[in-house]
Amino acid sequence: MKKLSLFIGVVLACFYSTSLVAQNPIICDRYTPDPAPYVHGDTLYLFVDHDEDETLNNYFTMKDWLLYSTVDMVNWTYRGTPLTSATFSSWAKQDNDCWASQCIERNGKWYWYVTATIKGEAYPGIGVAVADNPAGPYKDPINKPLVKGWFKIDPTVFIDDNDQAYLYYGNNNLWYVKLNKNMTSFTGSEVSVNVKNETAFGPHKNANGDPNFEEASWLYKRNGKYYLEYAAGGVPTKTFTTCRDVRQTVQITAIPSTSLMVKK
Repeated sequence: MKKLSLFIGVVLACFYSTSLVAQNPIICDRYTPDPAPYVHGDTLYLFVDHDEDETLNNYFTMKDWLLYSTVDMVNWTYRGTPLTSATFSSWAKQDNDCWASQCIERNGKWYWYVTATIKGEAYPGIGVAVADNPAGPYKDPINKPLVKGWFKIDPTVFIDDNDQAYLYYGNNNLWYVKLNKNMTSFTGSEVSVNVKNETAFGPHKNANGDPNFEEASWLYKRNGKYYLEYAAGGVPTKTFTTCRDVRQTVQITAIPSTSLMVKK
């Protein structure tokens, strides 16, 4: 369930005031999994989940999402708790299950996509909160999950060069929708990506034919090629697949997590 970061070295920070002193890990007084970095102007924002010190039923206890920022990758600022389960009180389980998320800016608005458990159910949904500022305040504009169902977790959002936005998500399965320009609804039907395609996603991880694709997808584009990073076959492997069309996957390369590091 926990999303592995696109930037594995930028996971944690240690601070004693609102301004952080550079060190590794960069956050050490809070448990901050699933970091989702986003560069806007001269600032990198780091949107993270938050594990509590104490657990309920010997399992992750996660009640909110936190925000950090930096302008030099050395000094970090804690921006507080812009989102909690209460932001999605109309449909989400309260005071727990605030899972992996990702945020993006469009036309002066900030859209924070989150995973949460549906109230009264065991399966998750993906909601969206909107604000005029990355630090909030955020509101749930639709008062319902954008998508919901078993294995529908770990959203990644991407706006292509033609202004079409996509939302990808899934655990052991991968789906996407084409978001409308309001970023809070989508056009057409949900599309399922064939993660059992070994050409695109690598060999199956066991004799049962379970796909190599695990979860934690992250979509981006570089030099005309789309990259979909994701957790593959469980820790410690991080993998990516590439394609020329955002709606396809055609090539795969595996990267052991030991090869991912931050260099000064």
